[in-house]
Amino acid sequence: MHLVHAIADHDAWTLGWGLGLELHRRGERLLAGHDGGMPGYLSALVWSRRDRVACAVLSASGASGDPTALALDLVDAELADRPAAPSVWAPGDPAPPELESALGRWWLEGFEFVFSFRDGHLEARSADSQRSTKPPTVFERIDGDRFRVLSGREHGELLELDRDRSGTIERLRWAGYPATRTPEPFAPEP
Repeated sequence: MHLVHAIADHDAWTLGWGLGLELHRRGERLLAGHDGGMPGYLSALVWSRRDRVACAVLSASGASGDPTALALDLVDAELADRPAAPSVWAPGDPAPPELESALGRWWLEGFEFVFSFRDGHLEARSADSQRSTKPPTVFERIDGDRFRVLSGREHGELLELDRDRSGTIERLRWAGYPATRTPEPFAPEP
């Protein structure tokens, strides 16, 4: 029903017919539908299968107005105002091996943060805001185990990773404050 069987205007190809359906081409978008009426009334129904949107226009006039043009314009307006579809999730690159022990939950003076590696950066979010839209704190490596906050909490401050003898990260120092794996209101200095 949605395949073109006849075209009204071969040069522009803006109106055609499938099996029982009118087919309207608006740029690269193909809309299907049908109009109709009876004495004193006009109507039109238009939809886009790809965009999953439809519009029905009913009018109490049999002599004026163009319900099909209005329905097409309303579909165009709806699709123009829709936000872009979110990008499809794909797993990112894994954290470099030397940062794996920095990932996970850390406590900073009674507040819990979750560190992760995304889009090539170490980042942190408050554990309370994991489901919020608040952007994470993003860190950029300066050298070795020193990072600078690019955006978010403590913007511009340093993050330093402290390792034990085996090379595992056992403590973070973020903006001068020590962060530990267990909740400690004020972490003791090593």
